[in-house]
Amino acid sequence: MFRTLYGRLLLVILGFGLAMITIFAVVLLGYHETYHTEADQTVNLRLAQQYADARLLITDEPLTVFNFHEGIDRLADLNPDVDIYLVGAAGEIVASSVPAEHWARRRIDLGPIRAFLDDSAALPIFGDNPRFANAREIFSVATVAIQDCPARYLYVILHREHHDSAVRQLRKAYTINESLGLLISCGVLAVIATLIVLRSITRRLSRLRADMEQFQSANLTGAPASPDGAPGRGIDEIERLADMFRDLSSRVRTQMEELRATDDMRRNMVANISHDLRTPLTTLQAHLDTLLLKETELTASERRDYLATAVNQCRRLARLVSQLLELAKLDAGQVVPQIEPFQLAELVQDIAQKLTLQASSRNVRLRAEHPDGLPLVRGDISLIERAIDNLAENAIQYAPAGTVVTLRAAPGSPGFVRCEVADAGPGIPVEEQTRIFDRFHRSDRSRSTGTAHAGLGLAIVKGLLDLHGVTISVASQPGQGSRFSFEIPVQPFNPAGSIAN
Repeated sequence: MFRTLYGRLLLVILGFGLAMITIFAVVLLGYHETYHTEADQTVNLRLAQQYADARLLITDEPLTVFNFHEGIDRLADLNPDVDIYLVGAAGEIVASSVPAEHWARRRIDLGPIRAFLDDSAALPIFGDNPRFANAREIFSVATVAIQDCPARYLYVILHREHHDSAVRQLRKAYTINESLGLLISCGVLAVIATLIVLRSITRRLSRLRADMEQFQSANLTGAPASPDGAPGRGIDEIERLADMFRDLSSRVRTQMEELRATDDMRRNMVANISHDLRTPLTTLQAHLDTLLLKETELTASERRDYLATAVNQCRRLARLVSQLLELAKLDAGQVVPQIEPFQLAELVQDIAQKLTLQASSRNVRLRAEHPDGLPLVRGDISLIERAIDNLAENAIQYAPAGTVVTLRAAPGSPGFVRCEVADAGPGIPVEEQTRIFDRFHRSDRSRSTGTAHAGLGLAIVKGLLDLHGVTISVASQPGQGSRFSFEIPVQPFNPAGSIAN
């Protein structure tokens, strides 16, 4: 049990509690003794003065020492629990209710008497007890002035020997019983409170340890649950530690998932790159081998066809390598947009003219649409051109023969110009639309074979537009074509009407 944190803390706290109880008992017993002693002296503080004021010491005239002894004996008869002494100016004992043969000393120290009379010391004040050589007891004292008598103080010892012993024993027994009852009650409450506090602390630490062990056994993918079902912000160190662990485990879990996703994407990318490189290379090698082996057997027309196919495959390889390099630059942050104002309508028109031949080769008509008076937009014209190029080539690639691909520039949201690329192709299923911008993703893989489409074009488009802080969206339904669109901010004007820098 004591090997656990709970057991060690319990052992330490119980040991500390036992030491404190012992100290408390010693202090309490001493305090009780001091308290009762002070109480006795306080109650009898004026006793000697009351005796002196009553003039019980004066019995017969003329005054003699024997007459004083008779008066003292009378006072002793009235209160047998005290010893009464008449003390001279030098501390010598003049007369006493105690027989002289019982005196252990004949002179007492006047220091405590002066302190008592001057109120210069706190009670209890202990004075010499003439019965014993070294004993000191509480007392009451009063000054007296009797003609023809050397006595100056009426000195009353408040505890006689037999009474003092009985009272002390009774007081000690009562104090011990009272202290033990109090200590046992406090000890039981302290143990219960200690167990509750320790259990509260160690239970949360045990839960945190279990969460860590579960997280470790689950290969850093487990999800430790918050005690209330949701992450919170603790008010003490243990709860804050638990919150920090939940936050850290959540981050680790997210990063592990991202690493797995990245690893999956890397494997898919390698597989796709291998496939997309192998296909044109195999075709290229086959046609070149045929040209080399059958050079004399092929007609000029056949050789031209073989060479045309080889050239197309070379272009396909060059395009794939160019796209891979472009993605690598985007990922490495090496592409920095050079923002400048330009006319989107003119750019759309130029792209349409540039790709007309490519569209015609697939029996697709390419059309550019834009209203007059569109404002200038802000962006990197070369990056925006590459993005529109990729969207247009992607649309031409999938557009059925005899259909139209439209490049459109039109007013968008306030302060923006909208660019759209629409086709009448097969469309994109809804469940695929969130993944079409992933690298090497193709919504219809069977149609990519033998084409120049490797699944990188839309990923490059998204990367180029992300550099401008622009979001691309897609609207498509299977069998109804697709429309890709994004909005570019308008170039602001200064109050004078000129283009702002």
